Amino acid sequence: MGWWWGVTLIYQIPFKVHCPVGWVFARNCPMYNHWAVRTSTPLEPFNEFKTCQWTWNRLTSLFPDMLGAMIMPNHIHLIVPVVPGVGQEHSKQVLHKLHGLTGALSKRTKIIHLWQKIAPPHPIPDIFHLRRHVRYVALNPCRRSLCADPLEWQWSTYRDLFGASAFPILSERRLAQVVKDPRPKFTVRFHAYVSGDPSVKVQGTSSPKLLDLEYLSRKSLDDILDASASALRLPPSDVKESGPLRDLFIHFAYRHGWKGQTARIAKICGVTPRSVQRILGKPTPIGISATTVCLSDPRFRWVRVVKNSVGRWE
Repeated sequence: MGWWWGVTLIYQIPFKVHCPVGWVFARNCPMYNHWAVRTSTPLEPFNEFKTCQWTWNRLTSLFPDMLGAMIMPNHIHLIVPVVPGVGQEHSKQVLHKLHGLTGALSKRTKIIHLWQKIAPPHPIPDIFHLRRHVRYVALNPCRRSLCADPLEWQWSTYRDLFGASAFPILSERRLAQVVKDPRPKFTVRFHAYVSGDPSVKVQGTSSPKLLDLEYLSRKSLDDILDASASALRLPPSDVKESGPLRDLFIHFAYRHGWKGQTARIAKICGVTPRSVQRILGKPTPIGISATTVCLSDPRFRWVRVVKNSVGRWE
């Protein structure tokens, strides 16, 4: 058979079984880079809700193929794929986009010397390490004692996995495909893996479940407003303005037990009952399903938007 036959076997078998560390050219190995963009100490511009909101919208626009993202008070995490064959050139493109983002944020916040130099990305060579990086990013706020459960942090793609975002950047199906786990109930297992951390709960926390319509109809208008705002990643106060939150809140409230309370709904929105009826005549807004998820589990409605005297979120 010749000496090359044995070499071919040694070369191919591992590719079909797994993707070991360092074998960056392995087939079926999703190559990703983990970027971290940090502000200068002690600056924490992402304590402001509007700054987070603007940054999140820019991130999802610049990196629609990202597999993970997180905005912390003083830094951003980003997991993006590497284009095969042009890895170095692709990294330059990502860096260029990040420089554009940080430059725009510096102008927006009017803070001089806001950013540290962006460090080279951390390469993620295989599925095993990819799972660990996605978990690490999701646990960031918990390990800094900013929240009790990774599901609570609003500026994280981890929520998207469970359908808690009206405009998801990451889905359960996509992550399951990338990490090669086609079995049912992927999010249940993955949440057990993520939440089984000492910063959360060693035994893990429960995976979100949808409530029956009967239980949803018992929720208060305040809960419905919080759920609608969380699904859209908007502050609840935006319901006072014409826009997606007001439309979603009114449609959802009417669907779930508040049909005869037009005056109360109008008062919350700061409009007349006639305006409520006009909004109900519009097509069903985006976000009904995500609002249902957020209303079913209070962890999705836990939003930090108020700062205390030292600039920490309450």
